[in-house]
Amino acid sequence: MGDTAPSISIVIPTLNPGRAFGTVLHRIMGQGRVPVEIVCADLGSTDGIRHIVSQFPTARFVEIAEPAGPGCWNRAMEETRGEVVVFLSQDGLPGNGDWLSHLTAPFEDASVGGVYGRQEVPMGGDPVIGFRLAQRFCAQPHWRRIRVGDTISYKSLPFFIDNAAVRRSVWRGIHFNEHLPVGADRVWARQVVLASYTIAYAPDAVVTRDVV
Repeated sequence: MGDTAPSISIVIPTLNPGRAFGTVLHRIMGQGRVPVEIVCADLGSTDGIRHIVSQFPTARFVEIAEPAGPGCWNRAMEETRGEVVVFLSQDGLPGNGDWLSHLTAPFEDASVGGVYGRQEVPMGGDPVIGFRLAQRFCAQPHWRRIRVGDTISYKSLPFFIDNAAVRRSVWRGIHFNEHLPVGADRVWARQVVLASYTIAYAPDAVVTRDVV
């Protein structure tokens, strides 16, 4: 990427992530693409996360007075300054040093409003969860745009915030719907496509997780 590549903030909603969270932050700091900041949007942790975060100069701890979900995502967006904001779950371990580059590369196309990456189980993980994730996340990249006559439903447009990126300028016009108890990430993607933007899938932007 050249000098015109957008600046990147990373948001990680946290709630008692445990000592393994330090490994996630280490993996982020080892990326070929460097974020301007890592915002740990905390929902009321009582473990040692503050100490872990304090060991990483790029990371900062921000208390969010919202429950997990779209309200937290919107407040976290307000706390960041990057042109592209990446969301990662607290247990999402980037699979390699190119995760961030792969996840944000599609934003070189000005029509792209959001990108989501692939999720896998770690080596030796639960095979049932691995099977479910393999069904949900294919190996081929794809782009979703609206065409005349298209019907865009909630189920036909996958977008999973646990490993995803959002263009800030698009979010300013289309916030996450805080009235939805579940699925606000996919509803946001549907609204983005209906607004003539593109949602992209980046299968090489892999994170490993033990949950579906």
